Amino acid sequence: MKSKVLFYGVLSLFIGGSLYIGYLLIAPSSESTSPKKPLSTASEKNDTQESADLKDSRKNKFRSLDSKKVAKSIWTDNRLQDLQIQSLLKRTPEQMREVQRNMTELMQLYQNFDNAALKAKLADLIKAHPDVPEYEALAGDLAYDLGEFDEAQKHLERVTELLPSNFVARTMLGEVYAINGDSDAANQQFDTILDSDPGYQDALYGKIVVADMAGDTQEAIKDIEVRAKANPNNGNVQAAYAETLQAQMKYAEARKTIDDGLRKDPGNPSLYRVASKMEMTAGNYAKAREMAEKWMINENNPQMRNASRDMQLQTLLGENRWDDARTFVQKWVREEPENELAKIRADMLTGMEEHSE
Repeated sequence: MKSKVLFYGVLSLFIGGSLYIGYLLIAPSSESTSPKKPLSTASEKNDTQESADLKDSRKNKFRSLDSKKVAKSIWTDNRLQDLQIQSLLKRTPEQMREVQRNMTELMQLYQNFDNAALKAKLADLIKAHPDVPEYEALAGDLAYDLGEFDEAQKHLERVTELLPSNFVARTMLGEVYAINGDSDAANQQFDTILDSDPGYQDALYGKIVVADMAGDTQEAIKDIEVRAKANPNNGNVQAAYAETLQAQMKYAEARKTIDDGLRKDPGNPSLYRVASKMEMTAGNYAKAREMAEKWMINENNPQMRNASRDMQLQTLLGENRWDDARTFVQKWVREEPENELAKIRADMLTGMEEHSE
């Protein structure tokens, strides 16, 4: 007989993060008791040094979003390559080779967590080559990881000066502004992105997080609703709107939004993602699994494909189908033997079985 306590503990571990947006839109903000209060004014920021703990808590709100759970800030999903491609036309072949050589060395230091050597080399390179966005981006990313948010802001501002259309860096800059207490500057970055790409998810959800930090989630809900009405054919916007409706327990409206969105933007993975989460929360495991399977089929992002497989596993555990869950994970490991999450889930199921014997 499997342990029910163990099962529900593991299931809550699986789905806890997926309900984060719902928590934001329902729970009161810990930073503000008034409905509309900026994170801090310019004078407050000059007069008061905000605590590292507060900034870390703000950072964690962004890191808890679905799109950020596995990704390590801006250096994933070929984003470095995208950054380099945007810079190619401005460089000679010799300059390109030099930047690539330096970036190879820098990334080795970065991946080895040799932060002291990395910071020193980046400082030298930025001083010698102030117009290379890759160096500035990596310096900003490192500062972000180390909790040096003022330093991160400086470097990311420089990246957006050099490459205004790089939305990854601009999104991260918006996050840093919010972490540093400047909600207006954060929203300005997100709005700049959404003016060009209404369905850019990190910016859509970034605005929700900023509103939560300022204690005004209703403003975020209204903003998403306006954007959804203005972009009825954009599945990403409709998915974000459906998620806010779900968080308000308006399930019928959320389902209708998803259904309408899929008719107008068929194959949009974000819509299937939100649908699978909603059905999972309602305990409709078979329907949640169907949505998660379609999510995986249409998803190109490796991290989000992982999340879609994880959701399928959740549904099997929810139905107490342990043998099927084990078979599912074994197949996952066979298909992706280097996938760390697949191996973790296989070990987890083995541990659960040993514990229940």
